[in-house]
Amino acid sequence: MFALLNMSVRKYAVSQGRDPGLLSRYLNGHVLPSEEFCRDLVAEVGRLVPAAAADEERLLATHRAAGDASPGSWGGSSRDRQQLATARAQAEQAQRDLRQLVGELAQARERILHLERQRGDVRGRPVTHGPRWDFYRNHLGSRVPHAFVESVDQATDEIVQRMADPRSSSPFHGSGRVFVPIQAGGKSLYVGATLAKALDLGFRFVITMTDPLNAVRSQMQARLDEGLPRATSLWLTGPHSDYRSIIGSFPALLAFEKQQPDRPLHDPQNLERALARLVVVKRSVPVMRKLMKDVQAHAGRLEEVPVLILDAVDGPLMPGGALDRAVTDLKAAFPRLQYLSFATVDPAERETPEDFTMWLQTAPR
Repeated sequence: MFALLNMSVRKYAVSQGRDPGLLSRYLNGHVLPSEEFCRDLVAEVGRLVPAAAADEERLLATHRAAGDASPGSWGGSSRDRQQLATARAQAEQAQRDLRQLVGELAQARERILHLERQRGDVRGRPVTHGPRWDFYRNHLGSRVPHAFVESVDQATDEIVQRMADPRSSSPFHGSGRVFVPIQAGGKSLYVGATLAKALDLGFRFVITMTDPLNAVRSQMQARLDEGLPRATSLWLTGPHSDYRSIIGSFPALLAFEKQQPDRPLHDPQNLERALARLVVVKRSVPVMRKLMKDVQAHAGRLEEVPVLILDAVDGPLMPGGALDRAVTDLKAAFPRLQYLSFATVDPAERETPEDFTMWLQTAPR
C-alpha cells in the first residue's frame, strides 16, 4: 500500500512528522507499526487512490492479528488477558458444577445409608452386643449425653455388620473405610466402640494404628484401655510404651490358648474363651517393621487368629513408599484379616478400593 504513494520513505516521514528510521523498520517488518500509523497511511493513500480506502478494515484486521501473534506486544498481552478471563470463567463454572455434584453426592450417600439400614432390617442380621460393648457403653455414657451414645451404637452396628465374620471357616481379607464427622474426640470414640463390638464378635488380635506421634498414640491407648474390661484382653503396649519385640522375651504372648485343641481357634467354642491381644502402635516404618518381624516369627500361631487392624490415621499412604510397603506387608501376613480405616477427611480419591465405605452422620452432643 505504501508503494501507491510514489514517494520516498524519508519524504513521507517528514510529511507525517515521523522518524524515518522507525518508518523504515515499520515497512521492512522489523517492528509492528502502531494502529495510528496504519490509519494515517490508509488516509494518505486514499487521497491519491480513492479505491484504496476500502482496504482500511482489512489492513487493520491484519494489524490486530499480527499484534495478537506477538507474545511481547500489547496485542499479545491483550490476548493473554482474554484467555485468562476465559479460563477464570471456566474455573468459576467448574466450581459451581463441583458444588452441585457435592450436594448430589451427599444426597446419594444419605439414600445409600437409608437403603443399607432397610436391608439390614430385612435380613434380620443380629446387632452386636456383648460384655465388652456393654462395658464400653457404660464408660461412654459417663462422659457424653445419652443421645450421642445411641448414635455411636447405631453407627458402629452398621460398621461391624459389614465386616468379615471372624468365625468363618474360610480365610478372608476384608477392607473398609469409615469417614467420621469432625467432632472433639469423635474418631477415638468410634474406634473404641468398633473395637469393643469386634472383640465381642470374635476378633482376637487387634492392631490400632495412630499418627506417628507419641502423644497421639498414648492418648489413644489410654482411651481404649479405660473403656475395655481388663479381664478379657491382654495389652502388648502401654500408655507410655509403644510396641516392643517379644520374640526372645515373651514368645507366649502370641500363643493363643484353645479350649478345644482339636478345633481351630476361629471355631466359636475357642473364640469365646480366648484372650484377645491388643496393641496400639504409631503408623511409622520402624514400628511396622518391628511388629512385622514378630508376626513372621509367629506365623504358624497366627494362621487361625481373626485379626483386625484399625487405622485411625487421616492421611493416605504414599503408594510405593516405605511406610506403604510396611503396612501392606503387615496386612498380607494375616490369612484372616479385616482392615478398617477411620478418617475425618473425605479425600477426592482413595489410594485403594475397599469392600465398603461409610460416611457417618454428626452425632448429637
